[in-house]
Amino acid sequence: MATTHPTTAGPTAHLNHPDIQRAFRKAKILVAAYGALSAAVLVTVAVLARFALHGHLVDMYDGGQRGRDLSIDRGAARPAADLREELRLAQQALEEAWGRLAPEDWRRPVRFRNATVLDTALARCRETEIHAVDLAVGYRPRDWSLSFALHALDFLAARAPAGVQLVLRATDHPFARSLGTGSPVEVSGAVRDLAAWMAGRSVDGPLHTSACALPEPGPWPPDPAD
Repeated sequence: MATTHPTTAGPTAHLNHPDIQRAFRKAKILVAAYGALSAAVLVTVAVLARFALHGHLVDMYDGGQRGRDLSIDRGAARPAADLREELRLAQQALEEAWGRLAPEDWRRPVRFRNATVLDTALARCRETEIHAVDLAVGYRPRDWSLSFALHALDFLAARAPAGVQLVLRATDHPFARSLGTGSPVEVSGAVRDLAAWMAGRSVDGPLHTSACALPEPGPWPPDPAD
């Protein structure tokens, strides 16, 4: 018998340019909680783009994941005004770096996730959209664009729980996908709620599952270059 869960935590769909631009506009609301990290990531993504133009590969974070976590801790006590200005300058630097790219340059390789310059733009979009929900300022998964929700589901497919064949089925869109192997478990709901659940965030509408409870998603997809 299907179980309903009103709330819970816990080929690639490409984003169009308006989605990425919209994510950058919303990046300003991240200053309070993620300002230092956001600025550092913007600078790093700009550096990745500049080095990629010359055929060089550099790390996303100095010190890997531990370096990323330390940057959050260091920025936690800094004044909001300083973080806001640092974020503004970092975003400006990134937009300037991206402005120098020709269409073919977006496919240049970077060390981050052994991917491309385009993938760093998508990563920045994911971070902005998902952490904007974390701030609990009224922005919710229901506000995500359809293209972002589909992209998130594609990226987060690696979080499919181990030992089950997870069948994701949207009730408001043709999206359906089967992930993994094992005993089949279906989870259905609005496409944005499916994306929120796979991202480990609370949902806005009910999710239904053929199991007695929603399975627990696996860990966040790691950076294989880390």
